[in-house]
Amino acid sequence: MDMAEGDHADTAAAALHLAGAVLVQADQRYETRKPRHQHAPEVGRLLAASNRWRQATADRNDYCHLLEAVLNLEGDIHWAEDLMWGIAGEEYELECPDADGCAAVWVIIGERGFFSASEDDALCDDADTRPLHPAAPRILDGLGRRLYELALSDGHEDVAHALTYAFGEATCPQCERRFSVVGQVVARSS
Repeated sequence: MDMAEGDHADTAAAALHLAGAVLVQADQRYETRKPRHQHAPEVGRLLAASNRWRQATADRNDYCHLLEAVLNLEGDIHWAEDLMWGIAGEEYELECPDADGCAAVWVIIGERGFFSASEDDALCDDADTRPLHPAAPRILDGLGRRLYELALSDGHEDVAHALTYAFGEATCPQCERRFSVVGQVVARSS
């Protein structure tokens, strides 16, 4: 708790990220929220610290880890790690939702561009890529809208922009099927 509430952003972000991940693992392992309820005051303090640091941190990766910590500590979704891993790492490795599972699809979101590819090395010169289709911010709802607005209000426009792609659509280069990126993130996490 001391590290999470201390004065060093990078240490606090790491401690809070770990605390959130451990809590989600406990929820899944015991198939109950009993540990979360037994330690509700501590979870509340960790959540408050995550929100404070989230609003104050300038580092993009620390920010993504703190958003993940907030989601994990709230406990409403079990796939926050997979969602935020792709935002922080600027890529997702997903399966095409085609019934035949035609290809692994790399979804690239960030400095390297905004596209999908079926090649493991999506940046090679001859990679067959397709542009991503971001969700328009005005039509985002639920979790997508919430995360987008948090990132904007916290001064992380780059994360907000990346989230429009994570909540948008990609195209499988092999079968040309368009699919929800976050939908496949959830499917992979289930």
